[in-house]
Amino acid sequence: MKSRLLHLFLVWLTVYCGVTGSLIVLQALAPGLPLAVQTLLLTAILVPLILIVIGPMAARLSSRIFPVQGQGAPQEEGA
Repeated sequence: MKSRLLHLFLVWLTVYCGVTGSLIVLQALAPGLPLAVQTLLLTAILVPLILIVIGPMAARLSSRIFPVQGQGAPQEEGA
């Protein structure tokens, strides 16, 4: 359960930072762009990035912090 909550938080945090940063850059590059075009550009960039890069990275990170018992737990040498 902790792993899922951490994963959810990491994905939310990266989405929030990605959207905020992208909006700042987009408004600096094209200040008069209509909202619908801004939304189209942001979703075209961020949705694949989140699904392909950020989601799997957040899952790996959360599984390293809270490993599932019996899987991925570090083994002591010489035991």
